Amino acid sequence: MNKVERLFVYGGITLAVALGLGWRGVGEAAHAQGGSSGTAPVKIGVLDTLMIVERLVDSDRYKPAREAFQKDAAEKLNKSQTEFGELEAKFRSLPEDSPEKAGIIEKAQALRAEDENTRNGVEKYNTDQIAEAYRVVIEAAGKIADARGYTHIIGSRTDTQLVRSPNVQGAVQEMLARPVLRMPAGDDLTAEVMKELKIEAKAAEAAPAAPAAAPAAPAEAPKK
Repeated sequence: MNKVERLFVYGGITLAVALGLGWRGVGEAAHAQGGSSGTAPVKIGVLDTLMIVERLVDSDRYKPAREAFQKDAAEKLNKSQTEFGELEAKFRSLPEDSPEKAGIIEKAQALRAEDENTRNGVEKYNTDQIAEAYRVVIEAAGKIADARGYTHIIGSRTDTQLVRSPNVQGAVQEMLARPVLRMPAGDDLTAEVMKELKIEAKAAEAAPAAPAAAPAAPAEAPKK
């Protein structure tokens, strides 16, 4: 997954935050209460939602279509840059009082608007893919939860290396991705959901990348 896509992933997924709970104690207390009062027992599972969505978006299920869409957008932007350069050269070659300059400025502004629409289209396409992948992960988690009797699934990372990011923003994102601070190992459903979605596990997760700069905008429209 490239830097821009990671940014979309971090920006597009809302994780539940649950603090100050001793998960084993809560589950056991709820189960004991259920046994005496008839209330259904509570069983809490944890899922590394963020990592699974990243892997899924980077899989053959989504990546080829996304790369084709991005390639088409890049070609449009490159063509626009060429056209803009030609307009700028023509603008500079005309006399200061040439009536053609107004038309050139109008065309340049239209090109810039098209470029903005193209970039927005790429962002929306990527975001739509992430939203779809998130839905798929939730459905898979629900299927496994039903099969194993879990009443609650909380999105949280469980790996032991808590913070990899070298900057404050990344560190805060990683902390928010781990709302569950302690839990029984057997309640981590990440591997099962990955198996359900046919996503291969990796030995270690890469450090979150810094957000990439947006594609460079065309030069300013020629001015009179």
